[in-house]
Amino acid sequence: MNPSNTPHNLDKSTNPDSIPKPGESPSNPAPSTPITPPTPIKTKPLSMAEKNPGLLIASILGVVLLALVTMLTINISKNLNNNDGDTVDPRQTNNQIRLNTNNDRDASQSSTKTSTDKNKFQDPDQNSVSPKSLSGALIKRTVPNAQSSKAICNDGTDYTYYTRPGTSDNTNKWVIYFQGGGACTSEEACTTRAEEDGDLITADHQESRLSDGILSTVESHNPDFNNWSHVFLPYCSSDTWAGDAVKEINNDTWYFYGHHIVTAVVDDLFAGAGNMSKLGDSTDVLVVGSSAGGGGVQLNLDRISDKIHGVSRDTNIVGVLDSTWSFVVEPFTVRVDAYGNITTEEDVGNFHNTIGDESCESAVSDTDVSCRTTQTLAPYLSTSFFTYIDQRDSLKLTRMGVTNLQDSAQRAYWEDIYQPTLLTSIANLGGLFSPMVGKHTSLTGDRFYTVKIDGLTFADVLGNWYFDRSGPKSVIAEQP
Repeated sequence: MNPSNTPHNLDKSTNPDSIPKPGESPSNPAPSTPITPPTPIKTKPLSMAEKNPGLLIASILGVVLLALVTMLTINISKNLNNNDGDTVDPRQTNNQIRLNTNNDRDASQSSTKTSTDKNKFQDPDQNSVSPKSLSGALIKRTVPNAQSSKAICNDGTDYTYYTRPGTSDNTNKWVIYFQGGGACTSEEACTTRAEEDGDLITADHQESRLSDGILSTVESHNPDFNNWSHVFLPYCSSDTWAGDAVKEINNDTWYFYGHHIVTAVVDDLFAGAGNMSKLGDSTDVLVVGSSAGGGGVQLNLDRISDKIHGVSRDTNIVGVLDSTWSFVVEPFTVRVDAYGNITTEEDVGNFHNTIGDESCESAVSDTDVSCRTTQTLAPYLSTSFFTYIDQRDSLKLTRMGVTNLQDSAQRAYWEDIYQPTLLTSIANLGGLFSPMVGKHTSLTGDRFYTVKIDGLTFADVLGNWYFDRSGPKSVIAEQP
């Protein structure tokens, strides 16, 4: 395997009693001499149902109706008992974050406490998960010694994540997925995040999780990685997986410990988490993420690679950045964060005390800004990565002040400034899939295997790149 963007070390019955039919008694011709009348045959009295067949039918219908009512009552009770409203971890103290108990949770969660991985920072149809793809749920695990290792969420709950071992010969091949979900870079934004997106600041999640795309076990959806070991890392630090800060916001203590969460999870996987093999014994590792999750990948990729290569130099390790690629471009109006607040990359780095990529930060003077921008960071990453970026990504354009491409001025900005600058910034990437469908994120949704450029899907091109197959490894959609 030799991806070309940057070098890396790489399922006999019992019959009813016979009853003479009516009129079938033998023929008895008139006798010539009197005979003694036969003794009457003793018969079983007819039951009420036999005397009145209508009563039997009514009884059966009554039993069926009673069963249906019972089943309905049980289901209603289950639904009431599994109300998915936000709850506060009982270990929380008064000075920790108070979640909004009226916050709407992900509509895809089911009453069995199993859900897909949608959130508001991905398009609503991002995870149009086919029922066929939901075999083999990932199971929740809590990081050992979470408090002492600082592996805790914004609200102070111990970090939890999800695993599913690979099959047969693939247990040492891994896909580790970092979930996205924006960030909060000011006290105002974090307050809104707690009120509107409580799931993104806590470890209070369901016991199992289902996913599609690169975490699907269905071969037609995920042809190359369906039987690998899968790890899903929920996002709950609001700091692009790289923070090291504690803040008091509205008398609540917020922990921005994304950097420590990543470190603790990798250590747990090295030790052999649950029924998983040890990450240090791996032969192949894809560290992948969507949106802010991809931001976490790019900021932690070389550190993860160095740790694995410290015990297994022959392991192939790459990153996959889904809807993460950022580049230097002037906004249409002003740059805003996930909650509509005006912001800059410098705000992000400073607010969370971001621990980024060491090689970039040692070489670039303006580290708080530039080394969080993928275009600037990319040359300093020693681990190869594949990029997915939609040229009309609706969320990224919104952050630039573009909300309606039918507006002539906004359309002109996209055509004359945004798109050309984007295409220039990705021109030399060796592994790339860049459609033009106006959607944000694709790794764990059906767009991983449905959106096509020249007949090829994201899954196809990623596989070509990783396994060094003969097909295209970089494809860019052109304007129709």
